[in-house]
Order: sequence, then structure tokens, then C-alpha cells
Amino acid sequence: MALPVRSSSYDTNRIELSVVVISFNMRREIPRTLYSLSVPYQKNMRREEYEVILVDNGSEQPWIHRELAGINANLNIINLETNAAPSPARAINRGLQEARGNLVGVMIDGARMVTPGLLDACRGAARLHPRAVVSTLGFHLGREPQYIAVSNGYTQEVEDRLLESIAWPEDGYRLFEIAVFAASSRRGWLLPVSESNALFTTRELWLELGGYEERFESAGGGLVNLDTYGRAAALPDVRLVCVLGEGSFHQIHGGIATNSLSPPADQWHAEYQRIRGCDYQDSTIAPTLFGSLPRSALAHMERSLQSASQAMGEDLTIGHVGYERLAVSNASPRSSKTSIDPRTNSIEHPVDQPPGAALDCPVNAGTVVFILSADRSGSTWLAYVLGSTPDAAFLGEFRRAWNEELRRKCAWCSANGRQACEVLAGIEQYPADRAYELAFTRTRKRFLIDSSKRTTWAEQFIAPDSHFKVQLIHLIRDPRGWYASEDRRRPESGIQMVGEWVRENLHIRNFVQLSNVPSVTVFYEDLASSPAPAVQQLCSEIGCKFEASALRYWEKPHHGFAANGASSPLLSSTPKFSESINFFTGDNRFYETNYRKSFVDQRWKERLSEADALAIGEDPRIAAFLNLYDRVLTANALHHLTAEDRSLHRHFEGKFVRAAGNTPQLEKVYLVRAGIRHWVTSSEFIKRVSDDWPDGLKIIPIGDLERIPIGSPVRG
Repeated sequence: MALPVRSSSYDTNRIELSVVVISFNMRREIPRTLYSLSVPYQKNMRREEYEVILVDNGSEQPWIHRELAGINANLNIINLETNAAPSPARAINRGLQEARGNLVGVMIDGARMVTPGLLDACRGAARLHPRAVVSTLGFHLGREPQYIAVSNGYTQEVEDRLLESIAWPEDGYRLFEIAVFAASSRRGWLLPVSESNALFTTRELWLELGGYEERFESAGGGLVNLDTYGRAAALPDVRLVCVLGEGSFHQIHGGIATNSLSPPADQWHAEYQRIRGCDYQDSTIAPTLFGSLPRSALAHMERSLQSASQAMGEDLTIGHVGYERLAVSNASPRSSKTSIDPRTNSIEHPVDQPPGAALDCPVNAGTVVFILSADRSGSTWLAYVLGSTPDAAFLGEFRRAWNEELRRKCAWCSANGRQACEVLAGIEQYPADRAYELAFTRTRKRFLIDSSKRTTWAEQFIAPDSHFKVQLIHLIRDPRGWYASEDRRRPESGIQMVGEWVRENLHIRNFVQLSNVPSVTVFYEDLASSPAPAVQQLCSEIGCKFEASALRYWEKPHHGFAANGASSPLLSSTPKFSESINFFTGDNRFYETNYRKSFVDQRWKERLSEADALAIGEDPRIAAFLNLYDRVLTANALHHLTAEDRSLHRHFEGKFVRAAGNTPQLEKVYLVRAGIRHWVTSSEFIKRVSDDWPDGLKIIPIGDLERIPIGSPVRG
């Protein structure tokens, strides 16, 4: 059919671009779609440069301008009402007739939101060639195609929550994080696709094409959109251009093609064969790529490369082309081949590359913060708090994803009854370094907080050529608190296991010092006793923004692996908490008492015997390690020595000092050296350490201490 040319009485001088959007019973979806086509959501577009033509194809309730007054765009509403047809072809052609722009785009399904750079990118892509046909790929909101998702409980309410989870429309590119390729775009950006749900070309080419074929009369249009795409790509001397890093995202609305488990495909193909006289075949024309790739789209580029790998018989991954720049080269306008340059291992696409059109992905901005500690030192709690700051995301013990014995489901999603994590699903299928990059993409945060604790895990990612930065936090807990927690789990090990605390923390200290990456050492008790100033100082040191609300980490969802008592305030109010098998506190009563409170875990004061507490306090290995950080153990705390403390201790350097204990039987003698007070309760202990001490010190039997006033030096 031929489209009538608009009368010249219309002022077309200022309108560069027109977008035709088709609506049918989409009261929920259309406002979002139109907002995504408005300014300032659309970047680098001025309101006077383009128009949006909304054609309603016979909805039960037609649109009026007052309902869409908040849309900041030149909006033209056309209600077909009695002239509507089951197929949108006629409605599209009516919109094409009304279009004033030289470049005209068609969105056959008005339930599709778009990314913020789509209009400007399509405008730029159209300038590559005088006969350019510009396509964009289609996506479905959700974790699987919607025609499958609807049978698994995917509803409009679920979708609304999904959009809320990315704070849409604050950053429209985050739509990539919560979407999958539509079936017609499943092969991705690097191979031919079968249709475009936001297709742009010039008014002249729309006239040459004859618009949409109105003989496609099936509800929803059948294969009319695929037919139009194939015919447009096959026009003489046409350059098919695909916009990279932009897309349209389908909202669920009960559409016959996208949301039905059994669309009438046989009927559609029969209709196509009747109209065209042949069976339908997907287009085989590979497009020119134009545009840039936002971080949030990296996972979809990964899938595109996998599809290209299968098609070419090559093991092609993003690792071949690099996240930072995909190489491009000039080629014939009608070339349909994608190849690998054997000299550079870069992928080449048929494209004329204008200045500034390189496909940059600024992935080096992100930082992975590894919390290194002995077990039972508060790493999960600290990770939750840091992961609640505005710039950061919690990952839990990320290393578990690659260990079948340690692997657990995301505690948050599991406790909410979800089979797969909304953020980390499938992450273990990627190499760990690439998985961090995907985590940056999916979370849209500058900092990822990994509480894996192990140096052997962190050291894999400390490399000059890493695609992300690394920072280390050495977290230390009072050894008495650590021992009390371990003893509850390993009572058979006894007090001898305190040596593990020393060895582990010394190992972490040495690793941190040799790593040559930014690091900070913190003590759990300092953070937990004064969380606001202490965590704020820590955030300042690692470079992330602090907000006091981060201390109430249970107010935000956290996606990560493993959970413990610190997870209780986060998970206990979730619908499937009682059924979760990925959560164990070991002391439910304690966490119920401290539910959603800031507290310092000092259960060791109740659980340790006096003998065990003194044995830890007297251990010279522990004292020597803590001395590295100007710390000493007192009866009730892990004390940070002040300058005054140091001065006092120097006065008693090399001397035994009698001090009162909790009971007459626990009176102690402190042996002071290098500013460290060692608890001494027996002459046997003094004998064990006296060989390394200055000459002239005499051993004082415990029984003789009664004659020496408390606080006085014990002289030989």
C-alpha cells in the first residue's frame, strides 16, 4: 500500500524525529512508556526536536490529554475507536501519516519502555547512511521470557516490585539488570535478529516500503512486525544499523504474542504464507553496530558473544574482546559476516566508525572490598552495614558460589520464597573475576562488599590488569569473644585453639602488608560499641559515602551467600523465614533479645570460665600480637592504649606489679614490658617467661604477694 504524504501546511522544520506508539488496553503500561520517551529522561534530546504520536487502537477506555499531562513531550493522541481493527497495522499506518519528522520510529507494542539514550542513538545511527534502517533489540522484564514467566507466577505486581528494586526511572539503563532478551532478539547484538520493536527509518523509506501490510489481520498483527523488518532490511542499497546498548523493555499486559503460553503461531504462519506466497524465514542480514555499551548491559553482551561463538564455531567470550573496548572496522554495507581478527583476538563487525563511536565500557571504576578475618569475628555484620551505604552492595561470602560443598542459596531470596536470586542467579557459571564485573552490572554500585574472609580468595584478584580495584579490611575481634564462639562449635578442641586466632590474624596482617593495595585494620569492638563514628571513619578510608541509615541494614534487601546471627533482623520478618535452610544463628534467644538493635557481642563474659579467660589473657602470643596495634586485654575489654597508658607502663618497665582480681583467689601480678601488661597468676608462668627478661628479677611465690600492697612494684 502507499502512504499519503502529509500536507505541507504542517510546520516540519523543527521536528526532526517522530515516534509512533500503539496502544490497546494498556492503562498501566502506557504512562511508563511515554515517560521513557519524554525529556529529561531521554538524553541529549530537546522537546522541540521530536514528537510522540500515541495511536490508541480501540481500547475500552480511550486516552485523553488530561490523563497524560505530566508527560513532557510533544504528544499527539489519536483514538481510532470505531475505526480500530484487531491488527495494529492500520493504526501504525495512521501514525505514519501523521508523523512530521524526517526520521520516524514505530513501536508496535506500546507496553515497551525504552532506555534513556534510545532516541538520540537512533538519530545518530540514521546519519551513518542516507538509506539507513535503524533497529533496536527487544527485552522482557523479568528473569525469563514472559510467555514462560507467567506460568511461574510472574504478574504485574511482581513486575512493579522489580521496577521498584532498581528505583526506575532514576537510571533507565538499570532496566538491563532486570530483563532478558525477547525471543526475537535472543541471538543478541552480534547476529541477525527477526524484528525490532522500535524500528526507525526516514519518511521516504517508509513511503517506499508502503508502511505496514494491512492484509495481516490477526489479533496483535501476527507476523506483521517481522514481515516489516525483513522487507525494510531487504530494500535496495539499505544499510541496516543496530543500536548497541539501548533497547525496549516489555511490560506484562496479557498480550497475545508476548504473554501467552500458546500463541496461535500456526495461524500466523498460514496468514503469512497466504499473503506472501511463501513460508516465513528470519532475516539473515547482520547489522552494522552503532553506539556505546553501558555497564548494566555487559551480561547481555556476554550472552550475545555466546550466541556468536556457537554460530561461528569459535570459543568467543568478552575476554577475547575486552570489556573496555570492542574493536570495530569498516566493511561492505551489505556484509553479513562477523569475524575474529587473529592478530588481536578482537571481534570485527561491519561498521563505519564515526569519531567517538567506539564501544567504551568504563569498568575500572568499581572497587571490591574484601573483609579478611578469622571466623566468628563479625565480618557478616560489617558487610551488611557497609553494603547498606549508598554506593555499596553486600555480596556475603562470594567465594561460596564456586564451591559445591559451601554453596548456598541467596538467604534473602530464599527467605522470600524465591527459587533463584534476583541479582546473583547464575553467577557461578562465570569465572570469578568476570562474576564480580557482572555483579557491578547487576547491582549498579561502585563498591562490592565481600565477606569471604580468606586471603587465598582475595589474592586471586589483586593484579595490575584487573578490571576492578581492590581494597582490604582486616577485621580483628577480641580473642576471648572469638574463642567463646568457637568453643561452642568445637568444645573438644579446648583452650589450645587460641593459637589459631594468633596464626590466622598474623597471616592476614602479613598478607595485607605485602599486597600493595589500599587496606585498613579495624577492631570489631570499636565498630560495634560506637558504630556511627567508627563506621563513618571506615567509609571515609575506603572511599564510600556513609549514611547513618546503613546501621539499620535490615531495612534494605541484601543479596548474597551464607547467613548467620547477624542476618536475623534482616530475614526474620520474611514470609519463608521459618522454612529457610540457609540460616542458623546458634543462639536464637540472644538475637531475639537484641532484635534490630545496635549491640556489642560480649557473650564471652558469661560463657568463658575464669580459668579460660585468664589463660587467654596470659598468653604471650596474643599479647605480642595485640601490641602491634597498641592494644591490651583488660578484665572486661580489649583496650586501646593511650599515651598516658604508655607512660604509666614505662614506669613499671620490667617489673612485676600486684593487682586485685575479681576474687581474693584471683589476685594477679602484672609483668610489664614494652608497654604490655601480662597477667601472671603463678610462679610457674613467671618461670616460663623469665628467661627472656632482664637480669635481677626474682620469682615471687604467689603466697608472698599478700605482704605487698596492691599497685606497688614487686621488687626482687
